[in-house]
Amino acid sequence: MLQQKNLPTILIVDDDKDDQFFITRAIKDVIPHAEVRSFFDGTEVMDYLYNRDGMPDLIFLDLNMNKMNGRSTITLLKQDEFFFKIPVVILTTSTSTNDRAELTGLGADDFYTKPVGDTELKKIVEKVKRKWLSEET
Repeated sequence: MLQQKNLPTILIVDDDKDDQFFITRAIKDVIPHAEVRSFFDGTEVMDYLYNRDGMPDLIFLDLNMNKMNGRSTITLLKQDEFFFKIPVVILTTSTSTNDRAELTGLGADDFYTKPVGDTELKKIVEKVKRKWLSEET
């Protein structure tokens, strides 16, 4: 019997459809077998998490979103007994060291400024994969 590899589930929470597309493409280039799901704000992703079995392996979270922003979302995630262990990687346009410090204090596991090009985005995904996902992914 063939042993099936662990298929990682990665969530993207970003209110920009173009950013969702580019992040998904970078993930699929680096981790072709990953299941990727996108959400436009924290409310959507929290509804999804509360209504499904199993946990995602990683969440890419934007900071600035309309309905529920990244700060509120990470606060809910990291205070929840079921979700606090999910690695949350902030991927935002912010270059503020204050934002980085604040989000790290709220429980963000990593923080990256969104790059302009695909190559840099893939490098971020590769770093995140090495740091937060198992060798089997």
